[in-house]
Amino acid sequence: MALVLAVRVIPADSPADSPADSPAGERPARLDVIGLALLGPGFAAVVLGLSQTAEQGGFGAWQVLLPLVAGIVLLIAYAGHARRERPLIDLGLFRSRGFTASVTIMGLGGMGLYAALFALPLYYQQEHGHDVLAAGLLMAPLGLGGSIAMPLAGRLSDRLGARGLATGGALVALLSVYALTRIGPDTPPRCGRPWRH
Repeated sequence: MALVLAVRVIPADSPADSPADSPAGERPARLDVIGLALLGPGFAAVVLGLSQTAEQGGFGAWQVLLPLVAGIVLLIAYAGHARRERPLIDLGLFRSRGFTASVTIMGLGGMGLYAALFALPLYYQQEHGHDVLAAGLLMAPLGLGGSIAMPLAGRLSDRLGARGLATGGALVALLSVYALTRIGPDTPPRCGRPWRH
């Protein structure tokens, strides 16, 4: 659907917008194939290695070490490759403290969000005996809340500034994660009512 809407809604580039026709005579940017070949498998191998730690019981097993070391080597190789003229991701952007802070906050927020998206359905299924459909429906408020909060956060950012909003959002996120640590097998789905199977 996104692809169809993009083709229908986004206007096509006119010949005058082409970088080849720019006054500076710059060539259009080419895809950094080497960078893509290093970054994609590098991140995938690191994620695979980290995900194997729970199954293997730690970092000592070869199923963890092999992909983890391979991923780190590929990412280091990309860091060396990124010194070329137009890398896939310009690592020089991380010299800016604001950029580094925002990427760090987004990364930590993403880890918290995706950890909850992974763990909560398993909690509903394994601890409370729900089927997949019921667990998915119980997760629906998370998506609904996000769809309401994102445009609202954009408007608040324009009015209040990003710094205060990010600080407040981080505090709310920490309190939410703390609340998730307080749930267990006997936690009812709604306050004041015992769970019924």
